[in-house]
Amino acid sequence: MLPLDLVGGGVLNKFTAILNPCIYIVFGGMAIWAIYLAGFGNIVHYVPANVQTGGNSLFLFLVVINAVVAVWAAPAVSASDFTQNAKNFKAQATGQTFGLAVAYVLFAVASVCILAGASIHYGTETWNVLDIVQKWDSLFASIFAVLVILMTTISTNATGNIIPAGYQIAAIFPKKLTYKHGVMIASIISVLICPWKLMENQASIYLFLDIIGGILGPVIGVMLAHYFIIMKRNINLDSLYTEPGQFSYYKNGFNSLAFIVTIVAVIISLSGKFIPALEPVSRLSWFVGVIVAFGAYAFFASLHRKKNPSFYEDTTEKLETEINI
Repeated sequence: MLPLDLVGGGVLNKFTAILNPCIYIVFGGMAIWAIYLAGFGNIVHYVPANVQTGGNSLFLFLVVINAVVAVWAAPAVSASDFTQNAKNFKAQATGQTFGLAVAYVLFAVASVCILAGASIHYGTETWNVLDIVQKWDSLFASIFAVLVILMTTISTNATGNIIPAGYQIAAIFPKKLTYKHGVMIASIISVLICPWKLMENQASIYLFLDIIGGILGPVIGVMLAHYFIIMKRNINLDSLYTEPGQFSYYKNGFNSLAFIVTIVAVIISLSGKFIPALEPVSRLSWFVGVIVAFGAYAFFASLHRKKNPSFYEDTTEKLETEINI
């Protein structure tokens, strides 16, 4: 089966438009079913067996948030790939708010209700929605729920993983690779790295997400610092593609400071994987990477700007296309 996005974003948009209502029907229906059988009060007070207690609850909460954010770290870096077709800033901001923030809260509540409620009802702990569906008496309901969950997995991965990877791979060799080539290469790589091995246990999942967050967090930090602090939200879009000489602080097309800061921030954010005493740092790898990279790049780039103001004159005083957000 070819990746959905290989046939174009239009097909993916139509597919998700049909799938989205089904997702809410299945998960919303399952949440209501679980609350009806187990009772909302019992679900709220349910404590799984063998749960570990103790430690700093705020830190553990941030560890979970770090993992959740790391899942979407790649789309965050490639946000422009998703917002380029938006009519205006308000439209994309509204879409992302409801599509990510609101939807995440709703599905988080629904997931807790479904898993805890089913565990109470069946008398055995389960953390896999498919295991719950298999116990239903209605064959139609089971098949419908499994199909929706399967299609949701495909749609989410096509949107969150294939689109950013396809664009970035194609950007490496823009004269030889197209976006579709990038999608095909990304799809092959995604199979070769055996991602299903990540689901073997909790430790492997968090290890992978910590590494992803530690690598992509610094990239986001540099991007934010460059746009908001150095460029002060003013970018001459035409010169980015037609006048490379205008940005004199780029040497041979590369911003060496950005690369250095990113690499250093990655090392710091993942240092806990090699130095046990710094393990808490790596458990919050995305946050650490963003903060370190943002602060370091803003500081050193600002110093460079003071010493070499002429390097930035064209980009701040002779703007032809300006973005103000």
